[in-house]
Amino acid sequence: MTASLLGQRYTMDLQLYNHKIIASRIAKELGGADVASKYLGQCIYAVEMGYNDYLNNYNSEGYNSSKIYTPEQFAQLLVQTYETQLERLYGEEQER
Repeated sequence: MTASLLGQRYTMDLQLYNHKIIASRIAKELGGADVASKYLGQCIYAVEMGYNDYLNNYNSEGYNSSKIYTPEQFAQLLVQTYETQLERLYGEEQER
């Protein structure tokens, strides 16, 4: 959801897609999903969300998010979106 006013952006959805591609490549390189799962299971994932959505989207004059949503509605939209994205990431980890 992050605005693109400041240049190139990589949405969480795009990052999740890229993660899935890379994880499958790692599985192929290491010889299978079980080995890749053990290897990738050692990874620590850091996820930071929301800051840019408010700074560059909701509070920006270039976007109408603040005209469409109240602060509470926008926060709820973000929470729902992030919940879905984290479930996808967690689900991909469980599949390996």
